[in-house]
Amino acid sequence: MLRFRSFLVSGLLLLLVAGTASASVTLRLTLPELTDSSVAVVRGRVVAIDSAWDRPGGTIYTYIEIRINDVLKGEAPRRITLKQLGGTVGDMSLVVQGQSEWTRREEVVLFLGVRPRDLTLDTSTLWQGKWTVERDPETGDEQVVRFAGRDESGEPIDREQMALADLEAAARVQSRTSRSVPTGIVFNPPEAPPTR
Repeated sequence: MLRFRSFLVSGLLLLLVAGTASASVTLRLTLPELTDSSVAVVRGRVVAIDSAWDRPGGTIYTYIEIRINDVLKGEAPRRITLKQLGGTVGDMSLVVQGQSEWTRREEVVLFLGVRPRDLTLDTSTLWQGKWTVERDPETGDEQVVRFAGRDESGEPIDREQMALADLEAAARVQSRTSRSVPTGIVFNPPEAPPTR
């Protein structure tokens, strides 16, 4: 009976979160608004991705370890671990619409928010806070790309791109007028699976 209740509560949480995520996806922030709403903006590389149960919260999270190369706003140690709602553990999955997709070794620029419950980091405004760094095949210039998920055929939805230099410059300029960083941020959650 206890297991059924846990499953029922997880199912209800999924419905609530999916409804919240759908509503959040429709409100697109400008780059200055995204920078203002973020406690830090960093550039780095994805080192590891793993999902696990968060026992205090009783749900599944994906933990994304990032090696930081540059900080455009705020402060961050050399390595951080993001905690993103959703993932797969064993035969149980929690899918949250609008969350960022991750690939090991991809280079990223991240606009980071703080989860109020445990002060861990996640991307600000779901997918909007994650930009992937790519090289233009024709010019060789670095650009950043973000998108809100994929359609049924696997094509990116709401794909957007710009020059990496433009994104970095805009984030640095806007960060001069942004609010201060809260204290007590958990840059590496103790419950995250160990890096392999």
